[in-house]
Amino acid sequence: MSETTTAVAETSAAIAGKVTTVTGTGVTLVSWAAALDWGFLIGVGIGLAGLIISFMNFLSNRQFQKRKDKREQELHEIEMCEAKYKQRMKNSKSELKHEINQ
Repeated sequence: MSETTTAVAETSAAIAGKVTTVTGTGVTLVSWAAALDWGFLIGVGIGLAGLIISFMNFLSNRQFQKRKDKREQELHEIEMCEAKYKQRMKNSKSELKHEINQ
C-alpha cells in the first residue's frame, strides 16, 4: 500500500470512529430519556416549584409583617403621648378648679 492509500484509510477510520462515537452517545441519551418516568419527574418538578414559591412568599410576608409592626408601634407611641397629654390637661383643670374653690 502506498502512503496516500494508508493516509486515506487512517483518515476514514478516524472519521468513522468519531461518527460511531457520536451516534452511540446519541442513542444512549435517547434510550436513557425514553426509560425515564416523565410523569414522576414532572410531578417532582412541580412540587419543588411549589416549595420555592412558598418559601419566597414566606420571606415576602415576613418583610411586610416587620413593616406593619413598625407602623403599629409608631401609632401606639403616638396614642400613648396623646393619652398622657389628655391626662395632664385633665389634672391641670382639676387643680385649677381646686385652687379657685379655695
